[in-house]
Amino acid sequence: MPESILNKEGPLSTEEMDIIKRHPVWGAHVAALAQCPETVINIINYHHERYDGLGYPEGKCGTDIPVEARIVATADIFDALSSDRPYRRAFSVEKTLIILEAMRNKELDPVLLDIFFTTINQKR
Repeated sequence: MPESILNKEGPLSTEEMDIIKRHPVWGAHVAALAQCPETVINIINYHHERYDGLGYPEGKCGTDIPVEARIVATADIFDALSSDRPYRRAFSVEKTLIILEAMRNKELDPVLLDIFFTTINQKR
């Protein structure tokens, strides 16, 4: 993945988004060549699928997305929102949780989101 795309401060072009959308397949291919476990390959390949089916690379939805990928997707989005990025400052944990809640049944699995919230609240 080119650093110029990963660290771009403005919106991505259609071509740049097409490159971004291919990274899970590339990564899963490399993991398969390295003989990584199927769980690892599933995480890499499906962590950008959305619970509502509007994700990539395959448009899987709901429980058709491997559970390990749904778990990592929740953690990945939490990390992305609560970390500084080249194009914006990190959101507070409170704001991040509000944004995650708005993703329930869209990007994120509602059952796993409940477990995530319970875990986060126990740690706070």
